[in-house]
Amino acid sequence: MQRDAVIGIDASLTHSGISVINLDDDTHTERTCVPKTRAVERLIDIEHWFNELMLEIAIPMGLGIKCVVMEGYAYAAYGQAFSIGELGGVLKRFFYRAEIPIYIVQPQTLKKWITGIGKGDKNMMLLKAYRKYNIEFANDHVCDAYGLAMVGKAIYDIGAGKTTIKSYAQYEQEVIKLIMKQMKK
Repeated sequence: MQRDAVIGIDASLTHSGISVINLDDDTHTERTCVPKTRAVERLIDIEHWFNELMLEIAIPMGLGIKCVVMEGYAYAAYGQAFSIGELGGVLKRFFYRAEIPIYIVQPQTLKKWITGIGKGDKNMMLLKAYRKYNIEFANDHVCDAYGLAMVGKAIYDIGAGKTTIKSYAQYEQEVIKLIMKQMKK
């Protein structure tokens, strides 16, 4: 029997966080990718890591991935804009080829989803996520990935008729509406 899941990804050249949430029982799995290579080799290593992760988690657990929610680019990252764009392209290609829908959530939108105000440093995000989900995360990367996966879960649950947008807090409704509007473009 196939079980449905969503994936959240906080993609980074140095520390990518991923969270896979099983939609049937809300259990989650989290991982961090810390590549030791550079340049194109690093991109290949990250793509390989995602492939291995799917073989390790999704396939053996019989998970049908309904969507992937990735954090948008941090354009302020000094001197890294092109490299981060290349990484985003590698990941988008990976999930596109697997025919899995990809949604992009900008960093401030993710912060709003978790904190309610759209602001917060890494420590505040960890604290607010702990309070919201009652989960202690290994690091800020998997914390962000879990928040992204929860956005994907909300969008999936609404689309599947499992819940309505009105069941979410006002600030969460604003985030969902923003992402749904962006998806239509």
